[in-house]
Amino acid sequence: MDEVRAILNAPNTTTRLGIRDRAMLHLCFAGGLRVSELVGLLLESVRLERTPSVRVVGKGRRERCLPLWKETTADLRAWMAVRGAPPVPELFMNAEGTAMTRAGFEYILDKHVCSARKSCPSLK
Repeated sequence: MDEVRAILNAPNTTTRLGIRDRAMLHLCFAGGLRVSELVGLLLESVRLERTPSVRVVGKGRRERCLPLWKETTADLRAWMAVRGAPPVPELFMNAEGTAMTRAGFEYILDKHVCSARKSCPSLK
């Protein structure tokens, strides 16, 4: 759990991309999402009202609705506040404003794992 917490805390949440990264990492961990499910998640699939949840389309087009943790909801709200309205329907996008890819997420995860190693030696 310490390792996961270190990775979640690695993004710089004073920047737009840091807010995005933390929201992506937190949702992936909290929801147990596959990377393809995360990067394919549509903005319209997220509900942050009274009972926050996300509708995920998984392997074989199976759908599931996942309740969100309070911390995950807070991170998603922060991301949606700075996300803006780009022309892509996906919740998460890259720095160019197009849909996030699996390789893009892998790059982000690797970057934050390297950063988290400084505060959590067991990640080495």
